[in-house]
Amino acid sequence: MSDSNLEQSIKVRDTISRMSFYDPPLENRNPEEHLLMDFNEPPLPPPKEVIDKIAHFLKKRAHAYPVYGDFLEVLSKYTG
Repeated sequence: MSDSNLEQSIKVRDTISRMSFYDPPLENRNPEEHLLMDFNEPPLPPPKEVIDKIAHFLKKRAHAYPVYGDFLEVLSKYTG
């Protein structure tokens, strides 16, 4: 869809369409002093339950090789 078609298909208030793009400051950004919300950075760490679930999954599954037995059997029948 071209830009002109897109502009015609989406109705945007005039005040919004006249706004300039946001140009966030990149210097002097200390996350210890301020919440940096303008880059979609989460202001809080994940809940402990989430961290625990991820840690549990990594301990149980991250090192395991996938099981190919059934796949190899079907593949060998298919390819002869």
